[in-house]
Amino acid sequence: MVRTDNCPQVASYEFAEFSKEYGFVHQTSSPYYPRSNGMAENGVNRAKRMLKKAVANGEDRYLALLNYQASPLENEKSPTEMLYGGRKIATRLHMVTQASCILNSKRDRPYKEDDQSQKRARHKNYFDRGTRMLPCLKSGDVVRLRETGQ
Repeated sequence: MVRTDNCPQVASYEFAEFSKEYGFVHQTSSPYYPRSNGMAENGVNRAKRMLKKAVANGEDRYLALLNYQASPLENEKSPTEMLYGGRKIATRLHMVTQASCILNSKRDRPYKEDDQSQKRARHKNYFDRGTRMLPCLKSGDVVRLRETGQ
């Protein structure tokens, strides 16, 4: 799946035919509205942070990007592996074997109900920040209803 905004390069008939021919799904979001394309915006922000850190530490910017492309994600495959059909690329980055990661992985720890309830409470607090209580209705208050067509 490829997610893009509706820029002219990817909104064309030729790109639609290209996606059909190569068998991938093309999803679009609203152009000039970055909030609707959160995954792409996150990727851009991640790349900017990596480049700024590399420059601040006096490291090679391209090597930083290469190391990111070779690092496994949550699905245990790197972006390069997903792009090139499972083939890995050579980098100077030391790769940790999966066996040594098992002991420290949060996903492999036993399930705790406590963790889930704390997580739900945290999400509720974030959601409730932008809400407010409605005033109570009193006898004689005007109430307007909208009929819905059925």
